[in-house]
Amino acid sequence: MRLWQRSIQSLAAAASLSALSAHAGLVITPFYAPTSTFTAAEKTAISAAVAEIEGLFSDPITVKINFTNNPVGLGGSSTWILSGSYTTVRGLLLADATTATDATAYATLGAVDPFFSSIIVSTAQCRAIGGGCGFGPDGFDGTININTTLTDPTRGNGISPGLYDMESVVEHEIDEILGSGSWLGNPPSSFGRVQDLFRYNAAGGRTYTTAGNDAYLSVDGGLTDLARFNQQAGPDYGDFFSCSPDVAPALRVQNACGTPGVEVDYSNVEATMMDVLGYDRIFAVPEPGTLALVPPAFLVALLARRRQTKKA
Repeated sequence: MRLWQRSIQSLAAAASLSALSAHAGLVITPFYAPTSTFTAAEKTAISAAVAEIEGLFSDPITVKINFTNNPVGLGGSSTWILSGSYTTVRGLLLADATTATDATAYATLGAVDPFFSSIIVSTAQCRAIGGGCGFGPDGFDGTININTTLTDPTRGNGISPGLYDMESVVEHEIDEILGSGSWLGNPPSSFGRVQDLFRYNAAGGRTYTTAGNDAYLSVDGGLTDLARFNQQAGPDYGDFFSCSPDVAPALRVQNACGTPGVEVDYSNVEATMMDVLGYDRIFAVPEPGTLALVPPAFLVALLARRRQTKKA
């Protein structure tokens, strides 16, 4: 992980909702680094991953992602992130709620959080919840690296033995650019990410320890275990459990360790997670205006870049 602070005042400006409304929905634009060597088939796989996620969410924003390929890990992402007070981020989430899942999940968020004073969001996530953030200093929301020596870009005829489904690897990293992930294990400990607000243990209480093996994602106050979180050092703590040789993992895009030789589809769990992280899921039933609408300007305190790598 690489982390540094900057003061970027322009990112604190409030977004114009009228300008945002000109977009038809979520647009993810891939760019290819001059040094990249993606084949036509690999670019097609990236486009398919982009289209899959675009089709699930209606947020009127554009996300810009730089793609590179080199033989490091399986896939990795560097994401521009910012921080705001817990109160500010909670208010933005409440104001952006569009689904029944949002209403249930955000009802668990108290006015004051006992664990976190500040919440980190990605630049893309900040725009999705109406925070008025721009792109990172390089003009992107983040950079994704794909190890194309380990991935198979061609679906339909089976993923080659020993290789990983490239489309699912790209989707994993796009989710992280959009804002999935945990801040556990990183200073300051008073900072969390939105996903950390929905982290529970076997007793049904919120948990922020990296020890043990019972942390899971829940959007209804701990009643429903949607996916167990990875607790193994190395892979991201915000990824899903999948690295134990003794337990066959559920096949999910957000697994910490990939499964070779199989196609892995974007599941309802990932879509539900991204919904409560601030993205407007398509075909969900809009909620009546029962939630408090709090539209404060987003307070930028931190701009950083975080390295995240998915293990093979």
